[in-house]
Amino acid sequence: LFYRLAAFVATQKGIPTVTFMEGRLRDRDEATMGKQSLAGDYVTKLFVWSEASKQSYIRAGIPESKLEVVGIVHLSNWIRDNSPETRAAIRHSLGIKNDWPIVTFAFPILNRYEGDASKAIETFIGWGSYKKVNLLIKFHPFESAQNVNSVRNGIEKNGIENVLVIQEGESAPILMTSNLVISQHSTAGSESIAFGVPFAEIDLDNVGVLESLAEEGVAFSIGKGEIGKLDDILSGKLRLDEAVVEKWRIENLGQLDGNSVNRVVEAIE
Repeated sequence: LFYRLAAFVATQKGIPTVTFMEGRLRDRDEATMGKQSLAGDYVTKLFVWSEASKQSYIRAGIPESKLEVVGIVHLSNWIRDNSPETRAAIRHSLGIKNDWPIVTFAFPILNRYEGDASKAIETFIGWGSYKKVNLLIKFHPFESAQNVNSVRNGIEKNGIENVLVIQEGESAPILMTSNLVISQHSTAGSESIAFGVPFAEIDLDNVGVLESLAEEGVAFSIGKGEIGKLDDILSGKLRLDEAVVEKWRIENLGQLDGNSVNRVVEAIE
């Protein structure tokens, strides 16, 4: 919604305006905030991830002529450069000096977390502290410094060396380099699946996950008392149906070929 004032002024002056699909689309966001329908106001072109995304916007009343399917633009460079050398460089930049798996807990902003976020953080840090894993707690960019520092200080106070708290910087390279990503109703889930990284939804309080990816068969579900599932996922003992995941990936994430930016440029020109 931040672009609307600039887009309105540009439209009044006859200046073409383009915008991009922000992240995973949810029916609730359209029902409560009109998020999809508002995205087409004062816009010449709206670039979306996939055909399924396009249909969501059409159902919300956006004219098809405004919509262009290009893939996930913000992942384009990382998809193209998803090499062992790049992933090794990212591990090094994070200060990781071992070859243990990376498990990333990518939080939505805490006031949108379904359940007790503090308990979830405690549970995962407790699990990761005694494992040969690198546990990354990735906070939302808009999370309060107080919440982030509280967790960071607790880890430092207890001398836990294999848990890292991160807020700044892009999520994409971290997700791409992870062996497992954990979150809830977050775009991190879609991004992880785009990279072919296993994704797990957490619901330690059994309150339910909004528009669950686990229910669609493309994510693992970690409920109350199921923290041990993480070991089975990492070992490969617990697996998803890859055919189901691939079908969902194609329908919902579009072309994952690293050429999204080129398609945007062609459409604009």
